[in-house]
Amino acid sequence: MLARHLFIAIVAACAICSPYSTSLSADGDAVAKFRAEEQLAWDKWRLQKQKSALYEANSLTLGATQPKVRIVEFFDYNCPYCRRAQPRLMEFVNKNPDVQIVLKDVAFLGKNSLAVARIMLAARKQKNTAELHNALMDQKGLTTETIALDIAGILGFDIQRLKKDAEGGDIQAAIEETQNLAHELRFTSVPIFVAGHTIISGAPEDLTEMLSSIADDIRKNGCDVC
Repeated sequence: MLARHLFIAIVAACAICSPYSTSLSADGDAVAKFRAEEQLAWDKWRLQKQKSALYEANSLTLGATQPKVRIVEFFDYNCPYCRRAQPRLMEFVNKNPDVQIVLKDVAFLGKNSLAVARIMLAARKQKNTAELHNALMDQKGLTTETIALDIAGILGFDIQRLKKDAEGGDIQAAIEETQNLAHELRFTSVPIFVAGHTIISGAPEDLTEMLSSIADDIRKNGCDVC
């Protein structure tokens, strides 16, 4: 909080010192533009600060193993809007084979979400979890530990090992790390997509197009926060 206030104060001070500060105050469009630029600068700062936690932590992933573009999704397996976004996200992944989606399961929505998060993190100790992830995101209604284990069994995971691994301290630590990251970034709802320095909330109809445009820009110009 203090860091953001200090950052905004510095930006505001620069605006006051500018010879254009008077016109910005008088012109509503210019003020709106200034505020948008201020928000963009703030987003870049906080994403740069959390770059390692966002991209280099040991997270589940979808898509390319050696990506040119990485996009982070904060989600919950029981979030209806996350499920609504899933087909659009997968359309984007299928059209962009050089993209990797970094999955951050915040497990915000109660004990069932926490239980499913533990199963997913335990599953990665056995094999690739992309198929299991997609199957869980296709579920209707409440997804529970029992449902997650049933699907995992169908997909060939060792269920007894899953149950044992899911109780490990490392699994709980990983969940708390993701939740703490979401808190630091002030993400209080899901889904949220972090694409370069752009933060997309919810499941917009044009999500595929938005992500494709951002990915093209990252390929051309690079990314200083990802």
